[in-house]
Amino acid sequence: MARNTEEEKQRNRAGFEKRQAARLKAQGGEAGGKKSGSGRGTIGPDKNRDSTKYGQTLAEKYGVNKSQKSQKSQAEVDDDRLFLVPRGEARAYEGAGERVDLSGQRKNNIISVNLTAGEERLVAKLDQPQDMAQAVQTAQALFGASTILVTTELYRPNRIAEAKAKKLEYDIIMSTAGDHPRRVASSRPLTERTTRRPSESARKAGKSHSKLCANCGGDGHLVASCITAEHGSIRICFLCRSSGHLIDECKRFGKLSQTNKVKLLVRDRANMPALATKQAWWVYLYELINSKENERIPAFTGFPWTVDFALKVFSGEKGWDIHALQAEFDSTHDLSLLPVNKAFKDLEDIWTHYWPSEFR
Repeated sequence: MARNTEEEKQRNRAGFEKRQAARLKAQGGEAGGKKSGSGRGTIGPDKNRDSTKYGQTLAEKYGVNKSQKSQKSQAEVDDDRLFLVPRGEARAYEGAGERVDLSGQRKNNIISVNLTAGEERLVAKLDQPQDMAQAVQTAQALFGASTILVTTELYRPNRIAEAKAKKLEYDIIMSTAGDHPRRVASSRPLTERTTRRPSESARKAGKSHSKLCANCGGDGHLVASCITAEHGSIRICFLCRSSGHLIDECKRFGKLSQTNKVKLLVRDRANMPALATKQAWWVYLYELINSKENERIPAFTGFPWTVDFALKVFSGEKGWDIHALQAEFDSTHDLSLLPVNKAFKDLEDIWTHYWPSEFR
């Protein structure tokens, strides 16, 4: 009896599955012969539901879908790419950094190109590494060259604002720190009020081979960039960092060519205090002009300060602050931020002021 009952259950179960499959197929619930099961995605929203009874989803409300979450619009993509502008359709203001497309399409991310024979040139303002790759590939394609020469130029659109901000920060620090005087105390020797390492005496400051300035002891620059001239000039040998002799009394200085001597004393000290020498720097300049090396005279962007002008800067005349000037120059290395001695702009001024008394 039990055996017949078990066999009957199996037959009924098989019949039930067949009938259930036929019923689902007739209703469209298992179209295509798919089997129902957990996790197979057969359960969906009720298409006959009245949607007015329910609130909108975020996707329905804002029109956001998965493909839009991490993508930029086509306009944003176009703005990120460098735009090629032929010569004549772009104008540069304050160098390559302020390049404007005259057709009105854009003001940023522009490559200006000149295809004139013999004057091939491509200029672009870049702030992303991938932009450089695009600029190089563009130049290679336009000029038909596999090898090109690339030069870079720093772009500081807010240089004046940066300098003013640094000056304001310095004024705040100096006004709140009692151990840093606002003005230089001229009654104290320079070597006593410069910053040195605790283990370094004032006497050894000029001979130190550390990264401190041998002239003023500051840690933000070396003698080559020092503008602190208590006596109107830098009385430190630039070549060996010694205060025991002047630079033109150094054996290493005597081995230099006339051109390199003028480069060291004149061109490299433009718009800064002069290096103290036994023979004035303008004498070395005159000797170079009248020598066989005069074809290699370096280009001059300025001349060293006179002793009187350097003393005025050091003493703070006309509102100058030697500490603030040195701090700005250390951070920017921009000579245009330093005071300019307008009495000496070119060689004619040197001739008028110095050479008549020396060589006429």
